[in-house]
Order: sequence, then structure tokens, then C-alpha cells
Amino acid sequence: MGFFNLTEKDNIMKTFQLIGAAALALLLCAAGCTTTNDNYRNSESTGAANLSPAEGPKGYVEFFTPKIRSDNGVSIYAVEADQHLRLLGEIGVLAGGRHVAREGDAPVCETLRVAAPPGPGTFMIERGGKTLHLTVVRDMVTRVEVKRVFVDHAINYDVYRVATRVLDPVAPGAITGPAIARTTRPLD
Repeated sequence: MGFFNLTEKDNIMKTFQLIGAAALALLLCAAGCTTTNDNYRNSESTGAANLSPAEGPKGYVEFFTPKIRSDNGVSIYAVEADQHLRLLGEIGVLAGGRHVAREGDAPVCETLRVAAPPGPGTFMIERGGKTLHLTVVRDMVTRVEVKRVFVDHAINYDVYRVATRVLDPVAPGAITGPAIARTTRPLD
């Protein structure tokens, strides 16, 4: 009898088997394509990172953007002595939303305050981006304005130009808003 001499009932059964196999393959494919991401976190108004030892003096560097967005932020990294990058947080993200953090447990926030030992500090704005060298002043806050300007939309990502401005150190209680008039150097 063979494969080519099927009865009508056999044809119907083969059709149901093929439909069932196709449905199962689609279901498995869809299940394999979905992922659960544990890196979702609520964005905060102010995030914190600590680079200083538990004991000893410290100063602060506060990163902020003049324009808060609801979709994505600007990554701030500490450049360690061995040139290794440590993600401190993402700034410029409207507080209260749920966002996927790019890596690690770093906060997603509007403003990021970093505690650091007094002396020279090196930070990077976006991975592979601008390196920022500044002096951390004991018991003072050095604010850094990070301005991001949209340049172009590529296939899977947006291209931005980033400029920074380091403001004069002030006492922690003297900060009242995102802008302080005196600066140590202009936006570059």
C-alpha cells in the first residue's frame, strides 16, 4: 500500500499532525524568544554611588542633565587605576518610570551623587566616550552638567554628542537646583 495510497481518513490525520507540529514549533520558538529581564528597576530622583572607603574623608561629585528624558539616560562610569570601567549609574531619566538598566546594579536616576575620596578623580561619560578628569574636594560637592544633543538616528540606535561642564565645588547644603551660575570652565 505505501505512502502514496492514503485513504481520505489518513490524509486528514496527516494534516492534523502537520498542523500540530507547526503549532508546537511556533509555541517553542515564541517561548524561546521571550526573555525575562531582572534588570528592570524604578528610576529615582537622586541616585547614589560610593567610591570612597568606609572610614576617612570624602567629597562628592554630582552628575546631572539639564533635560530629563523618559526613555533612556546617560551612563556614568568611574575609571579605576587599572583603566577598568565601573558603571556608577544612568542619569537624566525621569523619576518614577521603569527602565532596563544597561548593566549591573547601578541606579537609574535624574541626578547621580558619587561619594569619592578627596583628590583626583576620573570618570567616563558613556562607555568609550568622553573622559573627565576633576578634583574631588573634601566635604564639598562638585557638580557636573552633562548635556546630550541628538545628532542622528542609525539603524538600531541613536547618535548623540555629549558635552560636560564642571561647576565650582559648593557645600552640600548650597545646592538648590540643577543650575549653578559660576563654573570652572565652559561647556566643551
